[in-house]
Amino acid sequence: MADRKRSNWKFVWLGLAVFSMLVLLFIFTRQPSNNREWAVGYAVMPYGEIEGDVVSIYNIRNFTWISEDEALVSYFNESFNLSSMDKGYFLVETWMELDAVAHIMFSFEYGNGSYFVVSVESRKEKGEKYSSVLGFFNKYELIYVIGSESDLLPLRTYHRGNTLYMYPINATPENVQKLFVDILGRVNSLYDEPEWYHVVRSSCTTNLIDHAEQMSPRIKAGRARYFPGYSDKVAYELGLIDTDLPYEQIRTHFNVTSVSAKVRNYPDFSKRIREVFE
Repeated sequence: MADRKRSNWKFVWLGLAVFSMLVLLFIFTRQPSNNREWAVGYAVMPYGEIEGDVVSIYNIRNFTWISEDEALVSYFNESFNLSSMDKGYFLVETWMELDAVAHIMFSFEYGNGSYFVVSVESRKEKGEKYSSVLGFFNKYELIYVIGSESDLLPLRTYHRGNTLYMYPINATPENVQKLFVDILGRVNSLYDEPEWYHVVRSSCTTNLIDHAEQMSPRIKAGRARYFPGYSDKVAYELGLIDTDLPYEQIRTHFNVTSVSAKVRNYPDFSKRIREVFE
């Protein structure tokens, strides 16, 4: 009798093992796609082109958010001279008590005081919520969102209630342009060939830090690659933040949380949030 029970348990464990292998096989052989029923904010992929000194970017997101999940949808296209892009900003969004956790973004200034933000994100379908655990298992595609500051920043500060820091990057215009061109190449690659998001291998942090090598090759090896909450400290130590302040003061000085929520509907949003630290 006891031998029969042990034999039955063997079949149970064998069945569970086979089932688990089939599930993992399904997960890791799934192919990413750009054609799904996407959640608001992720339906349209940006792309761009460069001809000589002229940059054209298509599908720049410019939503007016009513809530975290509802928005007045708007996109626009923009052309400008690459040589007019002379300044960049490094943004850090925090929302947990864990110091190591954060989301990072870049913002670029071009022309006569125009700006757009680049945010690397998991591309969620309708009804999906982000899970860092599922982010290991080919659950979400990868998307580079290019959008206006008045879209991406108030979404985080006003609607999600998160904290946001905006640091001016200490780099030459040439290096800022190299950073942007490298990012645009990746944007176009994803437009043509979708890829999976992965918490460790291909996240917001790992992708943007790979691009940031255009400004400092040492940044890739830093702890910020896997612990983005320390990314501003690493950037400060590498001299990539344009400030003379001691590190202990920079988060207070460059905190744009309150102002970005307060002036979210102002037409000169980008100018007003910079009045906090410039």
